[in-house]
Amino acid sequence: MNYINKINPFSQLRNKARLIAESHIFWTFEGVGKDKPSDARIVLARRYLKTEGREPWRSIFFDREYYIKQLRQSNRRVPRNCLYHYITKGWRIGLKPFEHFDVAFYLSEGHKKNIDIQEEPFQHYQLIGFKENLSPWKFFDNDWYRRQYRSDDARMTPFEHFMEIGNFGKYDPSPFLSVARIESETRQPVSTSTDAAQIYLSRSKTDHPVRPHPFFDDYFYLSQYPDVRKSSLSALEHYTAFGVGEGREAIHLRENKADLNSPLDLRQFEYLTWGNFFQVKNFFYYSGVLDKITQLEKQKLVTRPPLAIITTFNDADCIRAILEANLREGLHVWVIDNWSTDGTWDLLNELRAAHPAKIESIERYPSAGASDHYDWSGMLMRKEEIALQFPSRWILHQDSDEITVSPVSNLTCAECLFRIGTLGYNTVNMRMFDFRPTDSSEADGSIEDHLDYFEFSNKPGYSRQIKAWVQPTTRVDLASGGGHKVHFEESKIFPLRLPRKHYAIRSASHGRRKVFAERKPRFLKERTEKGWHTHYDDSNDDAEFIWKRDELNRYSINGHLANWFEMLYNEDL
Repeated sequence: MNYINKINPFSQLRNKARLIAESHIFWTFEGVGKDKPSDARIVLARRYLKTEGREPWRSIFFDREYYIKQLRQSNRRVPRNCLYHYITKGWRIGLKPFEHFDVAFYLSEGHKKNIDIQEEPFQHYQLIGFKENLSPWKFFDNDWYRRQYRSDDARMTPFEHFMEIGNFGKYDPSPFLSVARIESETRQPVSTSTDAAQIYLSRSKTDHPVRPHPFFDDYFYLSQYPDVRKSSLSALEHYTAFGVGEGREAIHLRENKADLNSPLDLRQFEYLTWGNFFQVKNFFYYSGVLDKITQLEKQKLVTRPPLAIITTFNDADCIRAILEANLREGLHVWVIDNWSTDGTWDLLNELRAAHPAKIESIERYPSAGASDHYDWSGMLMRKEEIALQFPSRWILHQDSDEITVSPVSNLTCAECLFRIGTLGYNTVNMRMFDFRPTDSSEADGSIEDHLDYFEFSNKPGYSRQIKAWVQPTTRVDLASGGGHKVHFEESKIFPLRLPRKHYAIRSASHGRRKVFAERKPRFLKERTEKGWHTHYDDSNDDAEFIWKRDELNRYSINGHLANWFEMLYNEDL
């Protein structure tokens, strides 16, 4: 039978067609697809074998012209059927199906993980390799990409997702290559992520390389590691494929930790020398996300400023400072007063008169008059109603003791939100900075000046504070989750949290009054019915409401990046 097949051209064609029809690369061709029945694919494969090079068979995963170029560069004869040649022979001698699937690199990745690859690499990746986190391109990090872009589903593998969607959306293919940074360095937009990588490669090892990430320095890497300069790899290719796993340094860091000049230097030193493999990836990725925000050019605002919808009750001691701080951050506000009894309402009217454009409205809830119990659910639904009036506008659900700020010192909260929206995100999580009194003094003037020590809250529900969103045309849901997380369809959450300064307790006397006289009695109804408002359960009559300074963090706006950057990661979503 084998002899007959060798001399029978019809049998040869049938066997070749069956082999191609079973190839996952062939499934990626336009008009083929993975969902077609086997018999239909065989018919198409026969036609392909007869017409390759004459009919426009297209796939981003097999580039016939590129394949022929490789053959000619290695002085090999161009076969009649290039795809068949690649499937049976080409990959074994290191030929690539297209420019960005590096067969030799993929096989080496398998070898490093003790995976014996005995089949065509693209086929192996589609069936097994992506699950084992093998990467087919030196600039593509499979496990990182699948986590960051939630690309691991039944329809496509992470590399498929990147080539078909992420590449054209200019997604970063790895945490070490920032498309936005390359655009900024060259001062020209790129069409795809692979174009950005090509620009980097074209200028690698020249006198004017492109810096692919704020924390990667080609000059330093090549001078520090002469073996890389002698190799055929660019600095970033080597670092991505080998250097990060070997613990090599990506930027110049002083050898002596004691010589570091700033907290940010120290943080980089710790992450990029002592951090483990995944810590380094995260540090690069999230700093790259922030770099995209800072690299965007300031644009004239074409939409209304973000609107903070704020509820208040008996906050006369801080409401002026809180509202003015929010206005300073570029926000407009809409205030809902829960029938305060300490003069807060009079202050709101005074502030509204002083800032009629920026304080867009003040109102009381319930509109019929004061209530004996605290109706948090009702106030949340009222916020939903207000937000519904402003489709396509950034909305912040905020309390009267909170100030949302940008992690970047030279950007306001409003500017940061607009840039986040430009990147395609419509929802933002918050990291709560809980400020604490450290002595018995009372605030005089700004609470930001009075309270400068804080802790990161560990209370249940505080890990998810998704309270900023671009209002859709339909009503969002705040009330069902107690206001901790906004719900609406097609929510896309920004990978970093925004810092939210929280002044729940402004002094020891304020803490005792707030918890025991104003809050606990009014919370009882919803506490019993819904299990909400448990965050003061640990407080008792003996509580001093004074914290020890050595157990807190001293606040500085530069500390967002220098000291607490990892606290802004959004990894729990």
